[in-house]
Amino acid sequence: MKTILIVEDNKFMSEFLKKLLIKDFKIKIENSVEQANFFLHGNIYPDLIILDYLLNEVTCLDLLNTIKTNKFYEKIPVLVLSVGQKSDVRIACLIAGAKDVLAKPFNPIELKLRVQNLIN
Repeated sequence: MKTILIVEDNKFMSEFLKKLLIKDFKIKIENSVEQANFFLHGNIYPDLIILDYLLNEVTCLDLLNTIKTNKFYEKIPVLVLSVGQKSDVRIACLIAGAKDVLAKPFNPIELKLRVQNLIN
């Protein structure tokens, strides 16, 4: 079973994502940049990373940059979830290496389809 690392600081959202995806994937949830870094330094290789854009008032861009400049993790697709439809946020995430960006609130079916497309 493929593994998805969800990095989300909102407990309601992380539980929602887990319930949405647990049937098809092994789910690991971290709620901060620090915990995500600790998880990744354990040499665990998820098949997909879902990142909340704002983690405890800090953007995910530094973590995304760390992932994409690490030879061990650079090939892992990253889906960023962002609040709102700001084009500059989506562009910054894509430049930093995200494979996809989805605005919150999102349609659960759309999220599942995007996850499937990124993992396959």
